[in-house]
Amino acid sequence: SDLGDQVEVLSAGVAAAPGVPASTHGVMACAEVGVDISEHRSQPLTRDLLGSSDLVLAMELHHQMAAENLAPGQAGKVHLLSKFAVDTEGSAPVGVDDPIGGDLDEYRSALREIRQYIEQALPRIRDAVRERAVES
Repeated sequence: SDLGDQVEVLSAGVAAAPGVPASTHGVMACAEVGVDISEHRSQPLTRDLLGSSDLVLAMELHHQMAAENLAPGQAGKVHLLSKFAVDTEGSAPVGVDDPIGGDLDEYRSALREIRQYIEQALPRIRDAVRERAVES
């Protein structure tokens, strides 16, 4: 995207142990679409990380709730990825199933969903980046 020099994207898990490599299926699914995550290492979501973030997008509702509970004062920046992307009021929240422990097809499916939601969310993200630039 055109935001590469304006945003930093991190991955953190609500139940992640620090320093664990990406799963074999995760590496394979990403490689199939030209993304190399072979050097990725997990990190737990912390209050400090939440505090330094402008936006937190959770895959599943329980991830969102855990992040909000971790730092209630930061809850306004935590969103379910699918709802942030589609922004439909009143609709039931639909998460992206975490493929951890699943087969390669489950990882492919999760990757497709995440990419689709991120693409749908890009206009909102661009707007937020522009607003932040104006405030600076």
